[in-house]
Amino acid sequence: MNFDNRKILVQIRGGSHAYGLSTPTSDVDVRGVFVDTSLDHLIGLQRDEVLVQQNETQDQVFTEFRHALKLLRSANTQMIELLFITEWEQKSPEWTKVMSNRASLIDSARLFSGLRGYMQSELKLANGERTGKLGSKRKEAIDRYGFSPKNFVQLFRLAWAGSIFFQSGFFPVSVKSKDPLFAGWLLDIKTHPEKFTRDQLNMKAAAFEVDLIHAYEYKNVVTVFDNDVATQLCYEVYYPLLNKKTFKI
Repeated sequence: MNFDNRKILVQIRGGSHAYGLSTPTSDVDVRGVFVDTSLDHLIGLQRDEVLVQQNETQDQVFTEFRHALKLLRSANTQMIELLFITEWEQKSPEWTKVMSNRASLIDSARLFSGLRGYMQSELKLANGERTGKLGSKRKEAIDRYGFSPKNFVQLFRLAWAGSIFFQSGFFPVSVKSKDPLFAGWLLDIKTHPEKFTRDQLNMKAAAFEVDLIHAYEYKNVVTVFDNDVATQLCYEVYYPLLNKKTFKI
């Protein structure tokens, strides 16, 4: 990944490594947020919103800061995880400031709606009802076990994290750190799917959805995305970069 004329605000090892659910065969997912420092990207006509680099063992996805804020406004869970994760490969003072304002960068109603939609989508993938986004390993698992273990694990994990958020205002990223027993159960599904049946996991999915709905209906936390806070953060991130530039007409 070429980061010339770009500043990394935060970089993490994401996916199963961040969740505490990795296995020896797990791919490495690198996630982060960057800001362009060149003038043509800052205020000119050039702009990169997402940088992606993929190979057989590693995926790297970096999101430009303004685009990251837009994703947060729509309650994108991968961006929300960057606000709550506790282990980083890089973290700038600017991102520390962003994290300190995270309660103003999440809309709880949109998060609830997004989680329910995501769960329904993952359930279709897990049951093999929609295979367009499944990799070869997951398709193989469906053929062998009748379901995709990884998609069920994703579904359960996000429903669990959402329920905790609506009660406490904290969106846990590392399942292993927050609830080792739950993490062990999820890992068991990933690594020993033969111990489970499709019907059992579908019943669990329905129970997790009920728990999520209950947690939202009786929530202790209500948050709204604050555009003014997002604008102020943009000012604090971009103004120092612009202030260093020499303008020539």
